[in-house]
Amino acid sequence: MDEQIGLDLAGQPTAGEILERIREKSRDESEKGRWFEQLFMRIARQEPQFEIDGIWRWPDWPEREELTGLDGRDIGIDLVARRTSGECVAIQCKCYDERRTLGKGHIDKFLGGSQQPVFGLRWIVATCRWGPIAERAIRNAHPQVTQIDFREYLHVQVEERDAKRPVQEPWPLQADAIEDAVEGLTNHDRGRLVMACGTGKTFTSLRIAEQVVSAGQRILFAAPTIALVSQARREWLRQTTRKLRCVVVCSDPTAGGRHENEDIRISELECPVSTDPSEIAHSLQGDGPTRVVFCTYHSLRRVTEAQADHGAPEFDLAIADEAHRTTGALRGPNGAGRVNFQEFHDGERLLARKRLYMTATPRIYTARSKSRLASKGIDVIDMGDQQVYGPQFHLLPFAKAVNHRMLSDYRVVVLGVGRASVTPGLRRRLEDLSPSTSRKNAPTTNDMTRVLGVSLAVNGVTEGTALEQPGQLPRTLAFANSILRSKWYADAPMESEVLRATTRRMSDGRAMKVVAKHLDASASALQRNQELRALAHADRDGECRIVCNVKLFTEGVDVPSLDAVAFLDPRDSQVDVVQAVGRVMRKAPGKRFGYIIIPVIVEPGGDVAAALERGTEGYRTVGRVLRALQAHDGRLAETPANFIRVYEPKQKPPPEVPEGGIGSGTPQSRSIQRQLDLKEAEQGIYAHVAAASGLGKPGQLVADEIAYAVRRASTVFQDEELEEPLAEALELVPEQDGGAKGVCTIAALMLANACLLQRRLRDEPQMKTILRLDKVAGASNPSEVLGLAWEAILEKDYA
Repeated sequence: MDEQIGLDLAGQPTAGEILERIREKSRDESEKGRWFEQLFMRIARQEPQFEIDGIWRWPDWPEREELTGLDGRDIGIDLVARRTSGECVAIQCKCYDERRTLGKGHIDKFLGGSQQPVFGLRWIVATCRWGPIAERAIRNAHPQVTQIDFREYLHVQVEERDAKRPVQEPWPLQADAIEDAVEGLTNHDRGRLVMACGTGKTFTSLRIAEQVVSAGQRILFAAPTIALVSQARREWLRQTTRKLRCVVVCSDPTAGGRHENEDIRISELECPVSTDPSEIAHSLQGDGPTRVVFCTYHSLRRVTEAQADHGAPEFDLAIADEAHRTTGALRGPNGAGRVNFQEFHDGERLLARKRLYMTATPRIYTARSKSRLASKGIDVIDMGDQQVYGPQFHLLPFAKAVNHRMLSDYRVVVLGVGRASVTPGLRRRLEDLSPSTSRKNAPTTNDMTRVLGVSLAVNGVTEGTALEQPGQLPRTLAFANSILRSKWYADAPMESEVLRATTRRMSDGRAMKVVAKHLDASASALQRNQELRALAHADRDGECRIVCNVKLFTEGVDVPSLDAVAFLDPRDSQVDVVQAVGRVMRKAPGKRFGYIIIPVIVEPGGDVAAALERGTEGYRTVGRVLRALQAHDGRLAETPANFIRVYEPKQKPPPEVPEGGIGSGTPQSRSIQRQLDLKEAEQGIYAHVAAASGLGKPGQLVADEIAYAVRRASTVFQDEELEEPLAEALELVPEQDGGAKGVCTIAALMLANACLLQRRLRDEPQMKTILRLDKVAGASNPSEVLGLAWEAILEKDYA
């Protein structure tokens, strides 16, 4: 190919770089098309998910006349590939400008010419988007027609010659998980592998399977969606150390009472899909390489029918991905249950020697919940049931993954935004964007305030007391609770009035250009991939990208490294929250934290602390997110102050400085006072946050406050060089008590102790006999007086 295109492949250029050279150097459309065909031939040979062992241009295909009876004249077929299963694939390549749309007329000749018995699969490879009529033309076509989006492969380095793919070694924590799971499966017929989102469960499961299952044996990999099935198949083929023969099973569109292909369409898979139990059985019988069946839970009935009715052998290992989806009601009061998902558990229906359940978010019901459901005639199972799920082989929690730098840590940004920020003009403009004519579904002032809050947050227009400030967040994934709301949330940040309101809060510069898109289950894989690519490149393009969705990107599916996720509506599902947060914890060069943005509405005359009082919307919204996080990250309960940050929009300082320099009315003094007010609010908010989320204990919250107070007071004492008078007052010897820093820290601890005493006295009016704080300070021996006061309190508490 390099000679025909006149390109030097030394240094392994990417497919995107070669495509640009093709477009620049080709003399006409015919030459561009031929060179693009050559490029795809190399990509198809190189990328294992295509599972081919040969590919030719249509005129050069050695079996053309024998199998089709046709000569080499153009019938719309550009290339022919032979898959490792022996099946032939007809291929058409379209190297169009990315702004162009592929229409039905562009593919009609290919669809007609490839309607040959020899072809079990057809691929259309394109560099542009598809039109809706063309997409409809290939749905349910036979043989199956697959859309290959070449833009997915622009990052692939094209090798100068065919080379063996290097074997990826597991990370140390993955190696621990592999060892424990292999040992567990040696001693048990089923068990659980719990690994935090983003730590490589799919790759880990492959290495486990390679140790548990011998070459030539059979594996089942089940997942909730076609998108996850496709992703797992690609990862296994890319990383396997042995030859695999893969079968993909996807049941009819309405299996399980829902549209299985809501996630992606079968026409977007580059491999053939089977729905026939006899075909599934045939693919599993006899000798050969290791057979792997990738299927959705909705499709399990097809697999069990293959075993029960057509003699398919048992699997040597069955893997349940996102296994929390197999929990829930076994049957309801009417006898109905989620048969497809929970058929995985049934050893009499699904024949498998070993079962491995994988999840990042194990779902366990409380005894109270089970009792309440049982009273209604509903039986449920959860992942705490060892008879169903087996023992836990290994646990890799968020904290451990973060400490070993597999994941970035996260910070929860509680952003208070005043309702008064939504001016009448802004309200009118945002109301006009509503996709619904129903008054019930019209956006509220609170919705508009949240949109403004997200705009301020992604532009870095926030102010808080934490040392780490989020700054600009150009790659954000936003979650709403309905498609209508998600569409509106996507349109609203791009409204000019929102951008102006954001710019007015900025001390310099203008708000970033915001490009927000809504995606839901109706979007094709090509559309989703296009938006995710744009999201990944947002910082390079100098713009902010926001992708709004409902549940599209919570579970499993890979997304680029993000700066933030934003919860625009309250989330009821703990699993959804943790899965969403897992998206923002993916590592990236230079990234320290992933931010979780929760806009909180501040009423006129109120503050953030008031917005989080019990019973408020902010209380409920923040509480639900933090309850979910706490259930999967114990650090949050131990030290909430390390993870929760309270911010307010920056106040743009006035340009003039009053006479008299820096005084009580200057911008500098107001900024200092604002910082103090925010810290005071932040400390008070932890109590509200803890109550809303069920996090921690009062003692832990007090400890967080004390730690901050001691550090702050000690710093002030040192800055003011007060170590000598403090040492004298407290009868300390600097040389023996840690020097100046030690003296200041001891003094700060004494101050914190006195403040706690004053707080306690304030809450205990019946203890008026204890000396007040001012008398403690005026005593000749403050330490002794404090000690006596605390003794009285402890005697009252524990007598």
